[in-house]
Amino acid sequence: MNRFVVLDIGNSAIHAAAVDAFSNSKNQIDPLSLSLNPTALLRDGVDKATRQFIEGLDEPITWWAVSVNQSGLSRLTSCLAEIRPNDRVEQLVHLDSPIELRIDAPDKVGMDRVAAAVAANSMREPNKAALIVDSGTAITVDVVDRAGRFLGGAIMPGVGVAAFALDERTDALPRIIPLDSPPPSIGTNTEDAIRSGLFWGTFGGVKELVDRHRSRLDGEADLFLTGGAAVWSQLLEGATLVPGLTLAGVAQIADAKMAAEKSELGDGPGQDGDPS
Repeated sequence: MNRFVVLDIGNSAIHAAAVDAFSNSKNQIDPLSLSLNPTALLRDGVDKATRQFIEGLDEPITWWAVSVNQSGLSRLTSCLAEIRPNDRVEQLVHLDSPIELRIDAPDKVGMDRVAAAVAANSMREPNKAALIVDSGTAITVDVVDRAGRFLGGAIMPGVGVAAFALDERTDALPRIIPLDSPPPSIGTNTEDAIRSGLFWGTFGGVKELVDRHRSRLDGEADLFLTGGAAVWSQLLEGATLVPGLTLAGVAQIADAKMAAEKSELGDGPGQDGDPS
C-alpha cells in the first residue's frame, strides 16, 4: 500500500498522521491522529497510545518530517528504529519545497512554516494571496503572494511562553494557564488581569500583523488559522480554520517526492504497467 506518515515536530508537541499517497486528500488530515510531548518522549520513551499508533501501521513505511526540535526528532527516530527497524525517516528541507521561498536565507527558515505555506497555497482562491497564522510555542504570521511564493512573515512569542516569562521574570506575578476562550478585557484581580493581557495582547498583535501584511499585498488575501490560533477563529473576519494545515503541507511535499521516486524507478502513477 502507498501509505506514509507525516510528522510535525515542534518544541511543545509532536503531531503525526498516516495518509494515503496520491489520494488528493491532504487537506483533510486529522492532526489528532497522534500527538505527544517531545520532552516526555526524551524522558519516558514511547507511551502506550503512541506505540499502538506505530504498531498499527503498514510495514515498511516512510515517515516524512518537518522539525524545529532536532532532539525530539532524534529521539523519535531512535524509538522507531527499535519498534519498526524496516521503516525509514526522512526530514524535509527547504530544497524540497514546491513553492519559491523568496526570503533572505531559505536554508534557515523553519520547515513547519514552509509546509503550512505549501498547504495554504493549494487552498487559497485563484488570484488571491494567503496569510497563515500558526500558534504554538511561537506564533507566526506568514504570507504567500498571488504568484504562490513564500514571502516570509513575522514571529512572536506564543501565549504560553509569555505566561512563563511573567512567572519566571517577576517576583510577585503567578503562573497563569492561558485561556482558550476570550476573557473580559478588564481583570478585577491579578490573575484575570494577566489572562486579559495574554489573550487580548497576543490577539491584538496578531490582528495588527494580519492588517499590515494585507496592506503590503497587491489584492486580496485568504486567511488561514492553524494550531492554537483556533482560539481566534471567531474574532478574525473571514478566517478559515484548518487544524492540520502543517501536516497537510508535509503530505503534499512528501507525496510529490514519492511520486518522483516512483517515476525514477519506472513504476510511478501513469507509468506503463501501472493500472492507475
